[in-house]
Amino acid sequence: MTLSILICSLHKRSGMMRGLVDELRRQINGSEEVEILTHIDGGEISTGNKRNALVNIARGTYVVHVDDDDEVASDYVSSILEAAKQDTDAIVFNGIMTTDGLNPKKWYISKDLPYKSEIRNGQEIYLRYPNHIVPIKRSIALQVPFENKYREEDYNFATQLHKRGLIKTETKIDKELYTYKFINHK
Repeated sequence: MTLSILICSLHKRSGMMRGLVDELRRQINGSEEVEILTHIDGGEISTGNKRNALVNIARGTYVVHVDDDDEVASDYVSSILEAAKQDTDAIVFNGIMTTDGLNPKKWYISKDLPYKSEIRNGQEIYLRYPNHIVPIKRSIALQVPFENKYREEDYNFATQLHKRGLIKTETKIDKELYTYKFINHK
């Protein structure tokens, strides 16, 4: 098994998740190289603990968290599987972030980037080091458990990966594969 796609959700958000899972299943098309694991509840368990539980049961060499309200490109799975052949610690790619469906901004991820935003060519962009939405070797992800939090558990995960220097090698997919939809009132 090459890739475990991990999705946390709530019962009340199952409609959002359904479209995402349908798209991922279409891309996987019966391949035994990819599994989708979900953890859905009524909010009793924190997002961080749900993420940890999924990483613990994942069978893939790489694990990636896809948020239930986000979107992936139509070649998301095939692009990651091709990049996984390089056997690096992380597979990074570009994406778009919107806030409440508006104001799209590009983001770039690399182990060599800081965690900040900046203005390029008159546009705000986000620079990030590897985080939960890029495939990371499961053996590395297990070394940095998510905090027992309902929100912002992902920032500490990324920061700990970065501070501890756990991502030593990466394969870069130079295209936008993910749309992160920040919603102010989830």
